[in-house]
Amino acid sequence: MGDWAHMDKAGHAFSAYTESSIAYSYIRWTGLEDSKAILTSALVGTGVQLTFEIMDGFSNDWGFSVPDVAFNTLGVGVFYFQQKYWKEQRFIFKSSNSFAAYPDYSVLGSDGSYADLGSRGAELYGTGLGARYLKDYNTMNIWLSINPAAFLTNENSRMPKWLNIAFGYGAENLYGGVENNWPTKDPVYFLDTSLFPRYSQYYLSLDVDFTRIKTNSGFLKAAFKVLNIFKVPAPTLEYNAVNGFRFIPLYW
Repeated sequence: MGDWAHMDKAGHAFSAYTESSIAYSYIRWTGLEDSKAILTSALVGTGVQLTFEIMDGFSNDWGFSVPDVAFNTLGVGVFYFQQKYWKEQRFIFKSSNSFAAYPDYSVLGSDGSYADLGSRGAELYGTGLGARYLKDYNTMNIWLSINPAAFLTNENSRMPKWLNIAFGYGAENLYGGVENNWPTKDPVYFLDTSLFPRYSQYYLSLDVDFTRIKTNSGFLKAAFKVLNIFKVPAPTLEYNAVNGFRFIPLYW
Protein backbone atom coordinates (compact mmCIF):
# COMPACT_ATOMS: atom_id res chain seq x y z
CA MET A 1 0.00 0.00 0.00
CA GLY A 2 1.44 3.42 -0.92
CA ASP A 3 2.11 6.37 1.35
CA TRP A 4 -0.97 7.26 3.39
CA ALA A 5 -2.88 4.51 1.55
CA HIS A 6 -3.11 6.88 -1.46
CA MET A 7 -5.38 9.23 0.48
CA ASP A 8 -3.00 12.11 -0.19
CA LYS A 9 -3.18 11.43 -3.94
CA ALA A 10 -6.98 11.43 -3.88
CA GLY A 11 -6.83 14.69 -1.94
CA HIS A 12 -4.61 16.25 -4.59
CA ALA A 13 -7.08 15.37 -7.35
CA PHE A 14 -9.98 16.78 -5.30
CA SER A 15 -8.13 20.02 -4.47
CA ALA A 16 -6.96 20.70 -8.03
CA TYR A 17 -10.43 20.01 -9.42
CA THR A 18 -12.16 22.20 -6.83
CA GLU A 19 -9.77 25.11 -7.30
CA SER A 20 -10.29 25.03 -11.07
CA SER A 21 -14.07 24.75 -10.76
CA ILE A 22 -14.42 27.64 -8.31
CA ALA A 23 -12.00 29.78 -10.31
CA TYR A 24 -14.10 29.20 -13.42
CA SER A 25 -17.25 30.54 -11.70
CA TYR A 26 -15.54 33.76 -10.67
CA ILE A 27 -13.73 34.24 -13.95
CA ARG A 28 -16.93 33.80 -15.95
CA TRP A 29 -18.58 36.32 -13.63
CA THR A 30 -16.06 38.92 -14.83
CA GLY A 31 -17.36 38.49 -18.39
CA LEU A 32 -14.38 36.69 -19.90
CA GLU A 33 -15.44 34.51 -22.82
CA ASP A 34 -16.01 30.87 -22.03
CA SER A 35 -13.06 29.25 -23.80
CA LYS A 36 -10.59 31.65 -22.21
CA ALA A 37 -12.26 31.26 -18.81
CA ILE A 38 -11.91 27.48 -19.01
CA LEU A 39 -8.22 27.68 -19.87
CA THR A 40 -7.53 30.32 -17.24
CA SER A 41 -9.32 28.28 -14.58
CA ALA A 42 -7.25 25.22 -15.43
CA LEU A 43 -4.10 27.32 -15.13
CA VAL A 44 -5.27 28.59 -11.73
CA GLY A 45 -5.79 25.06 -10.41
CA THR A 46 -2.45 23.96 -11.81
CA GLY A 47 -0.64 27.02 -10.48
CA VAL A 48 -2.02 26.79 -6.95
CA GLN A 49 -1.12 23.13 -6.59
CA LEU A 50 2.27 23.56 -8.24
CA THR A 51 3.07 26.29 -5.71
CA PHE A 52 2.52 23.79 -2.89
CA GLU A 53 4.65 21.19 -4.67
CA ILE A 54 7.53 23.64 -5.04
CA MET A 55 7.25 24.53 -1.35
CA ASP A 56 7.30 20.82 -0.49
CA GLY A 57 10.39 20.46 -2.65
CA PHE A 58 12.28 22.77 -0.29
CA SER A 59 10.96 20.98 2.81
CA ASN A 60 13.08 18.44 4.67
CA ASP A 61 9.96 16.52 5.68
CA TRP A 62 8.25 16.12 2.30
CA GLY A 63 10.13 16.79 -0.94
CA PHE A 64 8.85 17.32 -4.48
CA SER A 65 6.52 14.53 -5.63
CA VAL A 66 5.95 13.61 -9.27
CA PRO A 67 2.91 11.41 -8.38
CA ASP A 68 1.37 14.39 -6.56
CA VAL A 69 1.77 16.49 -9.70
CA ALA A 70 0.17 13.68 -11.73
CA PHE A 71 -2.91 13.65 -9.51
CA ASN A 72 -3.06 17.46 -9.56
CA THR A 73 -3.12 17.19 -13.35
CA LEU A 74 -5.86 14.58 -13.16
CA GLY A 75 -8.06 16.86 -11.07
CA VAL A 76 -7.55 19.82 -13.40
CA GLY A 77 -8.06 17.59 -16.43
CA VAL A 78 -11.40 16.26 -15.17
CA PHE A 79 -12.66 19.83 -14.83
CA TYR A 80 -11.18 21.05 -18.11
CA PHE A 81 -12.44 18.19 -20.32
CA GLN A 82 -16.01 18.40 -19.04
CA GLN A 83 -16.30 22.16 -19.21
CA LYS A 84 -14.77 22.35 -22.68
CA TYR A 85 -16.64 19.49 -24.33
CA TRP A 86 -19.84 19.11 -22.26
CA LYS A 87 -20.22 22.69 -21.01
CA GLU A 88 -21.11 21.25 -17.60
CA GLN A 89 -19.68 19.12 -14.82
CA ARG A 90 -21.15 15.62 -14.84
CA PHE A 91 -18.36 14.15 -12.72
CA ILE A 92 -17.63 16.12 -9.54
CA PHE A 93 -14.88 15.53 -7.01
CA LYS A 94 -16.24 16.02 -3.50
CA SER A 95 -15.08 15.38 0.04
CA SER A 96 -16.56 14.55 3.43
CA ASN A 97 -15.25 14.10 6.95
CA SER A 98 -16.75 12.31 9.94
CA PHE A 99 -14.45 14.02 12.48
CA ALA A 100 -14.56 10.77 14.43
CA ALA A 101 -12.78 10.81 17.80
CA TYR A 102 -9.53 8.91 18.18
CA PRO A 103 -9.56 5.89 20.51
CA ASP A 104 -8.22 6.15 24.05
CA TYR A 105 -5.29 3.79 23.59
CA SER A 106 -1.69 3.79 24.81
CA VAL A 107 1.09 2.63 22.47
CA LEU A 108 4.15 0.92 23.93
CA GLY A 109 7.53 2.43 23.02
CA SER A 110 10.91 0.76 22.57
CA ASP A 111 12.09 2.20 25.92
CA GLY A 112 9.05 1.00 27.85
CA SER A 113 7.25 4.35 27.79
CA TYR A 114 3.78 4.90 26.37
CA ALA A 115 2.32 7.34 23.82
CA ASP A 116 -1.34 8.24 23.50
CA LEU A 117 -2.91 7.39 20.14
CA GLY A 118 -5.05 10.52 20.21
CA SER A 119 -1.96 12.66 20.65
CA ARG A 120 -0.39 10.95 17.65
CA GLY A 121 -3.47 11.78 15.58
CA ALA A 122 -3.32 15.42 16.71
CA GLU A 123 0.40 15.58 15.89
CA LEU A 124 -0.20 14.33 12.34
CA TYR A 125 -3.49 15.94 11.44
CA GLY A 126 -4.13 18.80 13.86
CA THR A 127 -7.09 19.35 16.18
CA GLY A 128 -9.15 22.17 14.65
CA LEU A 129 -12.07 21.43 12.35
CA GLY A 130 -10.37 23.10 9.38
CA ALA A 131 -7.12 21.23 9.82
CA ARG A 132 -8.84 17.89 10.33
CA TYR A 133 -11.16 18.41 7.37
CA LEU A 134 -8.23 19.02 5.03
CA LYS A 135 -5.63 16.70 6.53
CA ASP A 136 -7.11 13.89 8.63
CA TYR A 137 -6.77 10.85 6.38
CA ASN A 138 -8.43 8.60 8.96
CA THR A 139 -11.72 10.48 8.96
CA MET A 140 -11.96 12.04 5.49
CA ASN A 141 -13.29 10.56 2.26
CA ILE A 142 -12.85 11.64 -1.34
CA TRP A 143 -15.80 11.08 -3.68
CA LEU A 144 -16.46 11.06 -7.40
CA SER A 145 -20.09 12.17 -7.68
CA ILE A 146 -21.74 11.37 -11.02
CA ASN A 147 -24.95 12.82 -12.41
CA PRO A 148 -26.86 10.09 -14.35
CA ALA A 149 -29.54 12.48 -15.65
CA ALA A 150 -26.89 14.42 -17.58
CA PHE A 151 -26.32 11.37 -19.79
CA LEU A 152 -30.02 10.80 -20.58
CA THR A 153 -31.26 12.07 -23.93
CA ASN A 154 -34.91 11.82 -22.89
CA GLU A 155 -35.81 15.22 -21.48
CA ASN A 156 -39.03 13.77 -20.06
CA SER A 157 -37.16 11.37 -17.83
CA ARG A 158 -38.46 11.30 -14.26
CA MET A 159 -34.99 10.97 -12.79
CA PRO A 160 -34.29 14.07 -10.66
CA LYS A 161 -31.69 16.19 -12.37
CA TRP A 162 -30.04 16.95 -9.02
CA LEU A 163 -29.63 13.31 -7.95
CA ASN A 164 -26.10 11.91 -8.13
CA ILE A 165 -24.45 8.55 -7.51
CA ALA A 166 -21.18 8.82 -5.59
CA PHE A 167 -18.19 6.50 -5.40
CA GLY A 168 -15.99 7.15 -2.40
CA TYR A 169 -12.56 6.23 -1.11
CA GLY A 170 -11.20 6.35 2.43
CA ALA A 171 -8.71 4.65 4.73
CA GLU A 172 -8.45 3.63 8.36
CA ASN A 173 -5.72 3.47 11.00
CA LEU A 174 -3.13 5.65 9.29
CA TYR A 175 -0.66 6.75 11.96
CA GLY A 176 2.34 6.95 9.66
CA GLY A 177 3.04 7.34 5.97
CA VAL A 178 3.79 3.68 5.29
CA GLU A 179 3.81 1.94 8.68
CA ASN A 180 2.31 2.63 12.07
CA ASN A 181 5.48 3.25 14.01
CA TRP A 182 7.07 6.54 14.97
CA PRO A 183 9.40 8.44 15.16
CA THR A 184 12.54 7.30 13.33
CA LYS A 185 14.74 7.48 16.46
CA ASP A 186 14.38 6.13 20.00
CA PRO A 187 11.99 5.80 21.63
CA VAL A 188 10.04 4.26 18.76
CA TYR A 189 6.35 3.48 19.28
CA PHE A 190 4.86 0.44 17.54
CA LEU A 191 1.10 0.20 17.06
CA ASP A 192 -0.32 -3.33 17.22
CA THR A 193 -1.41 -4.07 13.62
CA SER A 194 -3.74 -6.85 14.78
CA LEU A 195 -5.77 -4.28 16.74
CA PHE A 196 -5.33 -1.38 14.30
CA PRO A 197 -4.85 -2.78 10.78
CA ARG A 198 -4.29 -0.30 7.97
CA TYR A 199 -6.91 -0.71 5.23
CA SER A 200 -8.72 1.07 2.43
CA GLN A 201 -12.47 1.69 2.30
CA TYR A 202 -14.69 1.84 -0.78
CA TYR A 203 -18.13 3.42 -0.80
CA LEU A 204 -21.25 3.58 -2.94
CA SER A 205 -23.76 6.25 -1.99
CA LEU A 206 -26.32 8.82 -3.13
CA ASP A 207 -25.51 12.51 -3.43
CA VAL A 208 -26.92 15.86 -4.51
CA ASP A 209 -25.62 18.15 -7.25
CA PHE A 210 -26.74 21.45 -5.75
CA THR A 211 -25.89 23.39 -8.92
CA ARG A 212 -28.72 21.57 -10.73
CA ILE A 213 -31.36 22.80 -8.29
CA LYS A 214 -33.20 25.57 -10.11
CA THR A 215 -33.28 28.97 -8.43
CA ASN A 216 -33.38 32.61 -9.53
CA SER A 217 -31.55 33.75 -6.42
CA GLY A 218 -27.97 34.84 -7.01
CA PHE A 219 -27.20 34.22 -3.35
CA LEU A 220 -28.48 30.65 -3.51
CA LYS A 221 -26.58 29.96 -6.72
CA ALA A 222 -23.37 31.06 -5.02
CA ALA A 223 -24.21 29.07 -1.89
CA PHE A 224 -25.02 25.96 -3.94
CA LYS A 225 -21.66 26.26 -5.70
CA VAL A 226 -19.89 26.16 -2.34
CA LEU A 227 -22.09 23.37 -0.98
CA ASN A 228 -21.25 21.28 -4.03
CA ILE A 229 -17.76 20.79 -2.65
CA PHE A 230 -19.18 18.58 0.08
CA LYS A 231 -20.74 15.14 -0.19
CA VAL A 232 -24.14 15.13 1.53
CA PRO A 233 -24.88 12.51 4.23
CA ALA A 234 -26.84 9.65 2.68
CA PRO A 235 -27.41 5.87 2.86
CA THR A 236 -24.12 4.23 1.93
CA LEU A 237 -22.71 0.80 1.17
CA GLU A 238 -19.12 0.29 2.34
CA TYR A 239 -16.61 -2.43 1.50
CA ASN A 240 -13.21 -3.00 3.04
CA ALA A 241 -10.92 -6.03 3.19
CA VAL A 242 -11.11 -6.29 6.99
CA ASN A 243 -14.86 -6.09 7.64
CA GLY A 244 -16.30 -6.87 4.22
CA PHE A 245 -19.58 -5.20 3.25
CA ARG A 246 -21.72 -3.11 5.58
CA PHE A 247 -24.71 -0.85 5.01
CA ILE A 248 -24.74 2.51 6.78
CA PRO A 249 -28.22 4.14 6.93
CA LEU A 250 -26.77 7.67 7.06
CA TYR A 251 -23.05 8.04 6.39
CA TRP A 252 -21.27 11.30 7.06
